[in-house]
Formats: sequence, C-alpha cells, structure tokens
Amino acid sequence: MTGRGGARPRGLATFHPASLAAGVLVCGLLAAAAYLRFSRLGFALMEGDQSVILGMALRFVRGGPLPLIGIKSSAGIMMPPLAEYLLAVPLFIRQEAMAAVVFNALLGFLAVVACLWFTTRLAGLRAGLIAALLFAVSPWAVHYSRFFWNQNFVPPFSTLLLGSLLLYFAAPRRHPLLLALSLLWLAAAIQLHLAALALIVTVGLIFLLLVRALSLRHLALGVALAVLLFLPYLWYIRITSLTELRAMLSALGGQSAYLNTAAFLHIRDLITGNGLLESAMAWKGAVWPWYFLAPLEGWLFLACAVYAGLYLLLGGWRGISRREPAPLSAAFAILLLWMVVPGLFYLRHTVYLQNYYFIYTYPAPYVLIGLVVDHALKGLASLLRPRLALWRRGALAAANLLLLGPILAIGLWQFHIAEVRMDLQEAGVLHQRQAQEMDRLSRALRRVTTAHPGCGAIVISGGHAAETSPFGLLRDLSGADVRFVQDGRGLIVPEGCAIYLDTTPGAWLQSRLTGLTELTAEEVRSGNERWRFFLKEAGPSGCCDEGSGPVGEWANGLQLLERQLSGSVAPSGTVELVLIWRASGAPGPQVYHFFNHLVHLPDGRLISQEDGPGVHTPYLREGDRFITRFLIPVPADAPAGSYEIRVGLYSLQSLERVPLTGGGDALPIATLELPAQG
Repeated sequence: MTGRGGARPRGLATFHPASLAAGVLVCGLLAAAAYLRFSRLGFALMEGDQSVILGMALRFVRGGPLPLIGIKSSAGIMMPPLAEYLLAVPLFIRQEAMAAVVFNALLGFLAVVACLWFTTRLAGLRAGLIAALLFAVSPWAVHYSRFFWNQNFVPPFSTLLLGSLLLYFAAPRRHPLLLALSLLWLAAAIQLHLAALALIVTVGLIFLLLVRALSLRHLALGVALAVLLFLPYLWYIRITSLTELRAMLSALGGQSAYLNTAAFLHIRDLITGNGLLESAMAWKGAVWPWYFLAPLEGWLFLACAVYAGLYLLLGGWRGISRREPAPLSAAFAILLLWMVVPGLFYLRHTVYLQNYYFIYTYPAPYVLIGLVVDHALKGLASLLRPRLALWRRGALAAANLLLLGPILAIGLWQFHIAEVRMDLQEAGVLHQRQAQEMDRLSRALRRVTTAHPGCGAIVISGGHAAETSPFGLLRDLSGADVRFVQDGRGLIVPEGCAIYLDTTPGAWLQSRLTGLTELTAEEVRSGNERWRFFLKEAGPSGCCDEGSGPVGEWANGLQLLERQLSGSVAPSGTVELVLIWRASGAPGPQVYHFFNHLVHLPDGRLISQEDGPGVHTPYLREGDRFITRFLIPVPADAPAGSYEIRVGLYSLQSLERVPLTGGGDALPIATLELPAQG
C-alpha cells in the first residue's frame, strides 16, 4: 500500500478528456450537478435572515453606504459584510430575491466544477469524477446551494482554498500565486461564517507541516490580500472602540461551555446527508429505501481516512518535509488535517453547534475518497498487470466493482432523493416560505400602493420591525413606504390612508381591522396561507377615539388614550392589557420599549411584568394612533390583596425611563384585587 513514500499516482496531469467516454462522463456529471442546483429554484427558502442580508445588499445597490458589517450571528457577533457584497452582484442585474437565489446556485455549481478540475489535475480523471460526483449529489451540499444564506456562500471559497493548497503543495507544477490566493479564500470563508476560524488552525498546521515548501514572499502577499478583504470590518471594529472584537473573544471563550464530540457527528452528517433526509418523514417515506447507503458512505470515508493515515505512517510521512513534497503524502496530510482539526477545535464550544458550522469541510471528504479509491485501484492494477492472466483480470474487475459500485449507487440514490424532494415541494407536501413568493408579494404590494398613491404600507407578520420580520425584505424590494407590526402585539393606525398586508392567521388583529379597513381584490397564496391586502381610507377611525383626552403623556410625545383590561386576575392567571396610544409628535429614531408592571400595593413590591416593543417606536409619526397588547402573568404564589398596574417607557439603549410630563415615570392605570385562596 505504501510503495515509495513520495510516489506520485499515475494518471492525467491535466484535465484533457482523451476519449468520447470521458467527455460523456464529465458532461453527464456536470449536467446532474447543474440540474440539482438550478431546477425549480422558486422553492428556495426565504425567511428572516434572507430578508435581512438581501435588504442590506439592496440598499447598497440603490446608492446606500458601503456596508461595514453584515447580519448578527447566533453568537451575538456582527458578521463581516462579504455576503452582502456578493449578493450585490446579482442585484445590480435584477433587483429580485430570485436573482440572489440563482447566483448562490451558480456559485454552488462552480464549486463542483472547481472540485472536478483540481482533483483531476492532481490525480487523474477517475479521482476527479469520484470526488465531483459525491460533491455534486451530496444532500447537504445541494440543500445549501438552493437558497442563499451567509454560510451557504462558504463551500465555493472552501473549495478554492482546498484546491489552491493541494495544487500548490501536491501538484506536478505549482504556481506560487496559489499560496497567496489561498489566504484570500481563507479570509473569505471566515467572513462568511465565523465558525470557519477553525480553518486558521488547519491552514496554520498545514503550513507548519510543509514549511520548507513555503514561499515567504507570496505568503506575505496572501496576508496583505486577506487584510484588504477585511478592511471594512476592521474599520467598523475601530470606530466601535473594539467592542465587537471583545464580543467575539467572549463568545469564543465564554464561561458556559460544552465538551463533547458533537462536531464530529455534524461533520459525518455533512458527508452522508442522513440528517437531512430524517428531518422530513414524508420525504423519507417517498424515496427508494436504500437507507443503508448513508451509513455506507460514512464508513467509506472512514476507511479512506484510515488508508491515508496508514499510508503516511508506513513511510509516506518522509515525503512531507522536503522542499518539493511528495505529492500524495502532501495531499493526504492536508486532507486529514482538514477533516480532523475542525472537530478537535470545537470539542469545547460555547454555542449550540449546527452542521453548517462545518460547511467549510466541503469538498475535502469527497476529494479524499477520490484520491484513495483511485490510488488503491492503480496500485492493484500495477500489481496484477505483469502477468495479466484471466483470473487476474477477474480480480481487477471485481476490485473495480467493489470500490466503484457503491460510489455509483450512492450517487444515483442521492440524486433520486434530491429529485423527490423537489417533487414534494412542488406538490406542497414540503412547504416553506419561498423566494418566488416573496417576489410575487413585493410585486403585488407595488401594484396596490401604485393604485392608492400616498398610502403607506403596514405589514402584519411575526416580527415588529423589518429586521425581525420574515417579510422584512418587502421594505427594500417593493420601493414602498413600509412599516411592520407584530401579530397579536401591536397595530399602527395612521391619520392618512394605509395599506395593510396581513400575512398571519391571527384573530386579534383581524378583529381590529374589521370596521377599520376594506378588503382589496389583491392577494397572494402561499400553500394553504392567504396573504391579503386591506385599505384604510384617510381620516379618523373608530378604533382609537381620544374620548375626554389623554390619560397620560410622556416627554417623548406619546400619549395614552385608553386602556382595556381582561383575563384572569388569579394565581397562575394572565392579565391581558390593551393600550391605545397617540403620537403627538414623532419620537425620533430612538427605540423605546414599554414596561407593564404588576405591583403589590401593601408593600410596593414588583410581583410580575411584561416588557417589549409593542410597536417599533421609530416607525411612529405625528398623528399616528397605535395599539399595544401585553400579557402580564400572575405568579402562582402571588399574595392576596390590592394590586396596581403601572406602565411607562424606557430607552432600549440606555435603559433610562422616559419621564411623564406631569412628573414621575410610571403611570398607574388600574387597580386589581386578588382574593385570598380559601
């Protein structure tokens, strides 16, 4: 198995298909990869994160400032802005969500092309076809290629990074510029998802292991390119006085940490795709029951990793420390480090790990399988070729069938399950909010607002602001004046006319819209959902009468007009508090939250509370009426006696309360009695 430690595997040095069969195989593979990534892309997932990053890119494309940061990560860290820069490319051509979806699919397809090219150049066409086939049909790789998200842009750059390193250290003719470019691709992968910081350790160990082959001049050039790519984010860190850097270090080394092998389980799942199929039983039940192929692929990878490890241990390691490293030894060392280091890096972790935290391992497992299978078959052929008797031919054919047969079966089955998933999405069985629906909705909103000039739009959804609503992208796509309210939590009623887009089945806001608005003819259907448009004419409405005047007024211009109390005033009960307000002046860009306190009067103790945005106060304009709804829980051990509900506002940034114009900062609005329990 070892042969000579530095022996280069025989095969094509460059990719020039010499036969019709080779050309057909390559074209067929690329056609399959393209089909799985571009077919029926309208079903692409479109939720809150997609809305936020595409909205940032759209504002830049329309003449806004260059983004210095991107979306906030799940660890609470502001991401670098490379994803927004990438999304700007298709948006300069067409300002629709589907343009971004197609662009992401294109990058995913090009990653497969790059994998085929550099693996073929490294070890020959057979190795390239094996690696590219497994990458092309990989369930998770296909999944992340079919909708855009920060981390979904990582595989193209991790592919370029891996290819650059392999071609620099393990190819017959290496170009020093590949070393510099590898650091650029590394910087890009980290910008797109900070979990790729593990690649710094991986690449650092690769450089340390192959230090004699490094070109310091091109290494310095690579560092300069990486810093250049990070300049906007570094500028942001500077102007925020290193706050973001401290947040990043805190997230990476937080006090509450887990110690387990979850990282390796996620890496295995990315290789096999089994977790994706298990996520929808309707999908799993509709595919060919070849479920054994998923664990088989995992065992195939493990066997190849052991093969590569033994190759290095049994003599291959000697070829690593040369100025001109032994190609196969260098390739195996790079690929093993690529797969092992991230798992070790995240043995201790402070956040709940997801499989996309390791998406940068693509396409290393498939390249390793391609190189090992190709090397084993070439070694066997070399062993049997001197006296190619009939039984030797049979043994060689059996070996090819044994190694290549399962790979072809895996490829066929994974292509099939991706096709079935698209069929189920088309049939509405696997329904999710889709990019094509967002584009249809934005076009419908433009039509309604064009038909009613001067009317702003208010979107009722699951988020109170564009940044928290799954429909936040409408603010940027539609070109209309769009505000957002959260279903069941608040409603804005402007003095002028307004278009309400209701995307929820919530009964509370529906009851408020009744009598206030008229249903328009425009609607968009999404599966079993109906997104409907309502028109409120200009002028006073019956929902928010001022009565005898405001109950209370705060220094920021907000007036409380009326309160409505309902619910259960009993232990373990819930008090529903609906407040009707008026903005006598625009409160400005400051974000205020409302507090609603339940106070035990005999001793003045705060027993319970619910705070929240109610409505997003920067949306409020002079003359707007608005409604907030809060649910105050009554503790099970609440003492009997008299209670008072007090309300007010505070700045979300400084947490300072807004004073009442008449003094104080908390307005008592109701007194309740909690009877003693008999």
